[in-house]
Amino acid sequence: MFSPIIIFFTTGGFLLYPIVILCFSLWWLIVEKILELYSFHISAPFIKRTNTIEKWKKELKRDYLKRRTLEDTINIQVIDSLLNQKMDKQQKSIRTIYILAAISPLLGLLGTVTGIIETFTVLSTHNSVQIKNLSAGISEALLTTQSGLIVAIPGMIAAAILTRQIDKIRDSLEIYLHSLERDICK
Repeated sequence: MFSPIIIFFTTGGFLLYPIVILCFSLWWLIVEKILELYSFHISAPFIKRTNTIEKWKKELKRDYLKRRTLEDTINIQVIDSLLNQKMDKQQKSIRTIYILAAISPLLGLLGTVTGIIETFTVLSTHNSVQIKNLSAGISEALLTTQSGLIVAIPGMIAAAILTRQIDKIRDSLEIYLHSLERDICK
């Protein structure tokens, strides 16, 4: 008796292996990003740890006060530059998540093509076609397509949710810097 997992991999073809590796890589990045974003909202004074957003606000304030000029338009550019520097690292891993999620259905499609080619090869080389021979290629085609989509859809949803959270953090920091500018101008 074969395990369902073994049957899944033997009928799904060789492209299931890269799809599974891609899946684990994708979810590793997603969990890592969730934990990182969670640190923005955690403050634990009993272990002498401040949340990341408070730390960033202090750093941004220090850097902004160093670069601030008497020109309002330049100050707005300084604010944008500081925010972009802080948020680029956050966006980089989100872009990687989007790319991995976009690659998985392409691997599934490649598996579909190889499965259909295998099916047609069986049809063209055998005089009497047995259903078992045909079903192997069709199974490969369907399982790789399904697997690629199963990886891609939640990955895209997770990336969109994480992007929204990063945008909220950026908006919060931007509001902070603009209020800092207003307080300085008074």
